[in-house]
Amino acid sequence: MECQMKKTDKWTGQGSGLMVKEDKSSKYYHEAEKLMKSYRAIALSIDRNMQMIQSKFQLLYDQNIDTFLDKVYACGMEFCDDDSGVQCLIESMRFKRNRLLMVKECVRTIAKTHPQGREITTVLFYSYMSRNRYKTREKIEKTSAALEMPVSQTKFYQWQNEGLWLLAMLLWGEDRENGEKTG
Repeated sequence: MECQMKKTDKWTGQGSGLMVKEDKSSKYYHEAEKLMKSYRAIALSIDRNMQMIQSKFQLLYDQNIDTFLDKVYACGMEFCDDDSGVQCLIESMRFKRNRLLMVKECVRTIAKTHPQGREITTVLFYSYMSRNRYKTREKIEKTSAALEMPVSQTKFYQWQNEGLWLLAMLLWGEDRENGEKTG
């Protein structure tokens, strides 16, 4: 990310005089940022859809989906129900839920292994993963309260950028220096 003070460029971000210009050459940053910007909406959508599927499943089979599928899979069987369309919906929701769990695991890995893991993951949580969408000032205030220390806007964005890069590295194996896959 590049910080400048030009009026002719397209700027993103708001704050007290610091303007942040998007760096289009940074592929890994934008992939992780795009993923994380959609995280909250995907998580809420999955919750709503799972509730809807659960209701339909309960009416059709008089059982909880997860309990039923656990029993079916434990017996080495597969669930096949093409007539009601529930199977397709269940598999789709499980696929999406597993992808979100993969992101959560990467965030946990950052928290456990990075020297500033607690700070970085707190910023990622309030920026992207919380059920509530906060304005920049609120994100910084929430982060400061959670970390029990003052956090500047500059430090907040440094942690956010580092977190997005680490996520990209863990999810896709992107190498910051080479822009190549590492694994």
